[in-house]
Amino acid sequence: MRLMFSFLICLPDSTSYCSDTIMRTFLKAFGQLAVLGLALTMPAYATLAASIDDSTVMVGGNVKLRLMPLGASITNGKGSEDGNGYRKALRDLLVADGNEVDMVGSRESGDMDDNQHEGWDGLRIDQVLEKAKLSVPERLPNLITINAGTNDCVQDYDIEHAANRTEELLKYLWTASPQATLILSTLLVNGDSDVEERVLEVNKQLKVLAETMTAQSRKVILVDMHSSDGPQADDLVDGTHPDSEGYQKMAELWFKGIEDAGTRGWLMSPQALPSDVTSTVASTAASATASSATTTPGMLNGSTTETGALETASEVVSEEEAQSTTDAAPAAQASDDGSKAPQVAGCPAVALILALGTLVFLI
Repeated sequence: MRLMFSFLICLPDSTSYCSDTIMRTFLKAFGQLAVLGLALTMPAYATLAASIDDSTVMVGGNVKLRLMPLGASITNGKGSEDGNGYRKALRDLLVADGNEVDMVGSRESGDMDDNQHEGWDGLRIDQVLEKAKLSVPERLPNLITINAGTNDCVQDYDIEHAANRTEELLKYLWTASPQATLILSTLLVNGDSDVEERVLEVNKQLKVLAETMTAQSRKVILVDMHSSDGPQADDLVDGTHPDSEGYQKMAELWFKGIEDAGTRGWLMSPQALPSDVTSTVASTAASATASSATTTPGMLNGSTTETGALETASEVVSEEEAQSTTDAAPAAQASDDGSKAPQVAGCPAVALILALGTLVFLI
């Protein structure tokens, strides 16, 4: 209407003035429409940004760390006065950096709170794998620290293929918990010269393995516990296990490795636990039963029970429906590499249509 009014008031000899008036009015109206279109599309871009921001967060951000310490007696904390090993010191460093941390595992040791872990005295790499198979699928850690292989060296067990066994362990962990970032350590210095020779050989293999895995875009960080920053010979209580000071050095190296993983954007939110999925299915079944209670007793989904009583939740929700609910749960999680598909609310096309409609009205 404003454009029409501007046109009508123009005099025949005022063509230039008329054109300027119409153009200014048109541009003002177009600017208002552009603002309207931007306002309509803002929710879409805000949702996209939030989705991307939530998918990858560095250490110190808002990703909960469900951390599983995995290994043998060093992971268990043998040799430390409080039985915590490196675990309490590492947890304290992570919490001080602003992280929510939940230590997970089937074992508990040490006087610290949240003292769960998966460290088993005397186990070799292949035996640690068997323990992991029992624990990881149930707990689905998104961060795993791994120190395994010292007992292989002590027992002189197939040293030549230690890296092959470690590779099998790593690949299993990614299969069982696809969101997991692995922090693998080299083996500690050992006070026995024969064992130390084997340790050096295994460490060479582990470094090559880590380089190979990284080249394959696997989320694994190697921390060198056999370096000058790691426990030294005089930090060992029995030639193999660190004292409290040695464990503190381990914790600091673990922390640096986790920081590195965070910088790379590898730390992803943990997956829903199997128990959570089961609870969701049970809740769905219970809701179906409750809603059916408003029908005639003995009549559910068009069928009548012999006793006239309400059918159980397992009868209301078919096996196929329950399986569908279970299968749907992992789909809501991030993909193997931790990425999430952004959910964009709104569409720029809608804004364009509304803008064109408003322009027609104005004209």
